Amino acid sequence: MNVLRENIGIELAVWLVLGLLFGAYLMWAPRLIRATLLRVLFALAPLLALALVLIWSVLLPDGRITEAVLPALIAGTIVATGWLVTFLVAEYRRLSEDEARRTEKEVSRLDTLFALRSEIFALVDKLDNQSIAENARNVQQMIADGDGMDAEGNRVEYYPFSTRESEPIVFNAVSSLVPSLTPSTVDPVLRFYAEYTDMRSMVEDTRTELALSLPPQRRIALHAQLASRRKATLRWGLQALVQINRELGVENPENIQRTGKNADIQP
Repeated sequence: MNVLRENIGIELAVWLVLGLLFGAYLMWAPRLIRATLLRVLFALAPLLALALVLIWSVLLPDGRITEAVLPALIAGTIVATGWLVTFLVAEYRRLSEDEARRTEKEVSRLDTLFALRSEIFALVDKLDNQSIAENARNVQQMIADGDGMDAEGNRVEYYPFSTRESEPIVFNAVSSLVPSLTPSTVDPVLRFYAEYTDMRSMVEDTRTELALSLPPQRRIALHAQLASRRKATLRWGLQALVQINRELGVENPENIQRTGKNADIQP
């Protein structure tokens, strides 16, 4: 309507429409394309302003470009457009590669979290299947009392037997990816596996000839240390599960399926 009323020229109307269309395009364009265009516009804004000043400086007082300048201006515009397109394509390719790397990293992080959660839960569930404190009291009392008398009336020593703990296969496989997790998750995960490794070593120590040759009181002390290590391993395992659930966005991260036999051990 302003064009028909001759309030503005057709050229200005075209530029206004193009500006509105470009704004709408930026709003609805995919995020990666929008980011590329905005980065390029931000980077080239000073150069565009300088170019406009240079072009304006060659205009005649009547607002018209001389015929001598016009061919050079057209050629320069074509060359500059080629540079701009090349820069846009290169920037878009770079952002696409960055996006692909971030996506791959995120998928790897989620896979690591799910794998660690499965293994830690399996190890924690095994520890939680019996009351650690009650079992320790019973075993230590049996070590002190002995396992009855033999046919000749001699005391029969009681030696508790602990099965070998499973090797942390998943952690060994993904240990290089653990630093990609958030610090609040890395700390309890590493602490759990450190405690678990110490517990495995202590279980192996109780099976040695030296441990079996110790007097009852020293074997009781050794078993008490093993029970303490099991409690610490269970506690850190529960903490690791809670933090992993939080990083995964689980609604109730502390809702871990448990047997209820070690209610005194909480994350």
